[in-house]
Amino acid sequence: MIIESLLKVDSGKPSQSDAKLCQQCNSRPRRPLGRVGDTECFGLLCQDCFNSPERKITEERTQVRAQRKLKSQKLRDAISFVVPPLYRDSHIRNVAEIIKKTFLARKPFEGLLLSGSVGCGKTYSLYAFARYLICRQNYVIFYRYEDLLSDIRASYSGNSLSESQILHKLKSVRFLFIDDLGTTASLNTESDFSLRTLFNVLDHRINFMLPTFLSTNKTVEELGKGFDQRILSRIAGACQILNLSGNDKRLQKLKKKY
Repeated sequence: MIIESLLKVDSGKPSQSDAKLCQQCNSRPRRPLGRVGDTECFGLLCQDCFNSPERKITEERTQVRAQRKLKSQKLRDAISFVVPPLYRDSHIRNVAEIIKKTFLARKPFEGLLLSGSVGCGKTYSLYAFARYLICRQNYVIFYRYEDLLSDIRASYSGNSLSESQILHKLKSVRFLFIDDLGTTASLNTESDFSLRTLFNVLDHRINFMLPTFLSTNKTVEELGKGFDQRILSRIAGACQILNLSGNDKRLQKLKKKY
């Protein structure tokens, strides 16, 4: 079935065998489309074939396929923008069952805090959740805690977004992910800058019932030493806390390889 998507332009005087005949039935003359200057323009099909129900159904199916392809490409672009290549294949079905059930059963305004040792799957789980939400047409922001603070410090040079613009995005986005919380602590105590930044973001998001998803290598008690009680209280009130255990999966892969 031929879909007429382009105009065929004939210059001069085309011969009878020269496609003045319909390219589908090859028996009736192609439908005239008018003239452009001295050139007469024809469609690829005759009027009967152009108006046939079969052609219209085929054209509609082609349009649907094109729309699906465009939607799929936009989705892949959105995932690529948030999820780095190492975690591009992260999927919620591969997340530990207790973590997956907690994520899916949480209230709409609740977040999660994943606490556990290095390599137990916290970052993978967060990226899997982010991918899950993106696939459902949600906008998310994903930050490593240290990168977040670095971007805000860089804003003071005036060469990028201002601090207020960055904080506004973090406060207002529907779903916010912060990985490796507490990695910037010196002597187990966060700086005044990091305390102020995290408190401003969390306090606003809690007040507006926007969920935040966090991960940390520290225990809740260790977080309490690094952050003041106001921040720890807000995390505890806004997030379900899951303590993960297990061996370092990265080291296990390395041992299997060698």
